[in-house]
Amino acid sequence: MDLKQLCREAESALHWRYAAAAERLCSPDLGYYESYGVLAEVKNRSEWVQADMIHDISTDLAVAGKMAELFTEHQLAFIHFKDAVEDMLP
Repeated sequence: MDLKQLCREAESALHWRYAAAAERLCSPDLGYYESYGVLAEVKNRSEWVQADMIHDISTDLAVAGKMAELFTEHQLAFIHFKDAVEDMLP
């Protein structure tokens, strides 16, 4: 089932949940490092389904965590997810 169909079916009960997610990445210049992304999930009936994840947002958990907290609290619509992350980066 694709995301558009999932959203249409769950439109009346659509809820979003965002969470900071730790990642171990490797860069030729930096070597291995820990970074944090933000995971977006949509509630379909009684289960949460991953909609998307933006990787490597920050090496500071507090930054990704605050984004996830605000997005969930204000029920950020998924269509604005990537723009909101870009707008919040320093």
